[in-house]
Order: sequence, then C-alpha cells, then structure tokens
Amino acid sequence: MKIKPQHFATLKSLIEAVKAQTPVSEYAKANPTFSPKRIRWDYYHATGAAGRELLCGTLYQYMNDDHMDTALRAIVGI
Repeated sequence: MKIKPQHFATLKSLIEAVKAQTPVSEYAKANPTFSPKRIRWDYYHATGAAGRELLCGTLYQYMNDDHMDTALRAIVGI
C-alpha cells in the first residue's frame, strides 16, 4: 500500500467507528446489489468531514483513488 502508516492508522480509526455502528455483514446484507467497492467507499463517506479532510487535505497529495481503495479494502475487509 502506498499510504503512510500514520495516515493508515487515522483512516482505520475513522472507519472502525463506522463499522462499530453498522457491521459490514449487516450493511452488505441490507444492500445486496452493492459491489464490495461501493460498500468500502460508503464506509469511507460515512466518516464525514474528518474523512474528507484526511483524503483531500493529506492523502491526495501522494495517493490516488486506486491507492485509497486498496487501503479501504484492508480496513473494511471486503
């Protein structure tokens, strides 16, 4: 992964908070037509302003969406 370890840890903590409220298995079951990629990015978007600030203010300086999706896959688990 291209993401720096400290940024990965921050992203993971943001997404883990969302996963605690809505487990991935429940979200996927409730939305059976959603692709795994859609689910990963929905979890990212659910982080709100903090996630947007991290991505737009920091991560996009050295990453692109493909790198971000790899990190999301590792965190969300699908």
